[in-house]
Amino acid sequence: MSFDEGHDYSGPYVVPRDFFFLWTGATFPRINVVALERLRHHESTARITVYFVDCSPTSSTLEAIARVADIDVSVIESSDVLANLPLELNHVKSVFDRLPPNALSARSNLVRYAILLRSGGIYLDFDVFTVRRLDDELLTQCFIGEESVWNADQRRVAGAWWVCLAPRNIAWALVWFAKWLDGLLFFGCLQLARRLSFLNPLWSRRQVNNAIIGARPNSQFIENVLLDSATADPSVRYATGPTLVDRVARRDAHTVRIIGPDHFYAIPPGDSHRIFRDRTMVLPHSAVFVHYAASNHKRLIAKFEETGRWWGSSRSLAGGMVRSSGFAEPDEGVVEPHTDWCAFLSPTDERGILL
Repeated sequence: MSFDEGHDYSGPYVVPRDFFFLWTGATFPRINVVALERLRHHESTARITVYFVDCSPTSSTLEAIARVADIDVSVIESSDVLANLPLELNHVKSVFDRLPPNALSARSNLVRYAILLRSGGIYLDFDVFTVRRLDDELLTQCFIGEESVWNADQRRVAGAWWVCLAPRNIAWALVWFAKWLDGLLFFGCLQLARRLSFLNPLWSRRQVNNAIIGARPNSQFIENVLLDSATADPSVRYATGPTLVDRVARRDAHTVRIIGPDHFYAIPPGDSHRIFRDRTMVLPHSAVFVHYAASNHKRLIAKFEETGRWWGSSRSLAGGMVRSSGFAEPDEGVVEPHTDWCAFLSPTDERGILL
């Protein structure tokens, strides 16, 4: 299928309301279907496509996706997508080939940019929940969101582990742990995340993330991202992802609209455990998406996949979405405990330092 098939670029909105996801892998977690259902619930008329990259969906995967209305499924080869790039972007294929075969996220970054350049649309990671319809006003130009991140994380990811020993970063870790315990023991009822939020500027900065990107075909911003990918170090995590798009968005600010955290990333990645446990969490009225950072919760999500039961709090944001989507087995007559013992399923996955 041609990437351009079915797109309509007429009218005042240069970014087509065409959403797409990418997936590579042998399994397709049921929480991905929750993401599709939540998007379709709020975007009832939009085109939604799931591209399976360098793999084919199983019959059970297709059956699961079919539970959500009008989802297009397409199988594509990364080599074909990259081969369709303009001549001045021939280097992208070389960058892709230098990435380790198991670096699926890093490789996916380059494929999503290539599709956006050719076809436009709105890319979403599968660990993004939709909470309301995207405003038409945002479709008038290329857009991307920024989030609040630990200001030492980029250096840590690059190998400077000793930054964790700085007094300010130790203080950050203690505050994070207090919020984590609030979720574990009290489901956020102490509201430590809100009470301690005044400390966030001490150790946080804003960084553009590439989990949500909207662009028109042949976007100058996306082209610049692909051009700059030539300098990406394949040995550094996020080199083709947030690090790359943040650098280009700051440098070429006239080519893209940077959306503040309240719209797409109201919950910082280090606090993503709150999405699964905190019953008191209230999103800003402007929130459109919530990014739950799946890599921080691998065991909890794997347990959901294995059992079909939701192991987080049913009254959390994520729990409410899973249950309202109908993709979790109800625990009839079971009263939730006062302590969220399921948090111990993934103690290492949920360390805030692993953003």
